[in-house]
Amino acid sequence: MLAATAAARPHAPALTHGDETWTYAQLAAAAARVRRFLLSRGVAPGDRVALLIENGLPYAAAFFG
Repeated sequence: MLAATAAARPHAPALTHGDETWTYAQLAAAAARVRRFLLSRGVAPGDRVALLIENGLPYAAAFFG
């Protein structure tokens, strides 16, 4: 769903936290970086991963990654 929305509306605001807003393209790119990092560490799709991250935009990237 994120990939489809990012492709259809890349410059639309996706998330705002405090004074910072990410577009769908920024969110998708951040999620892809998290995904690549996890894959490089041997985490496979379907594996469970614990997150210890403050609420904010990086949390959303980790969630979607």
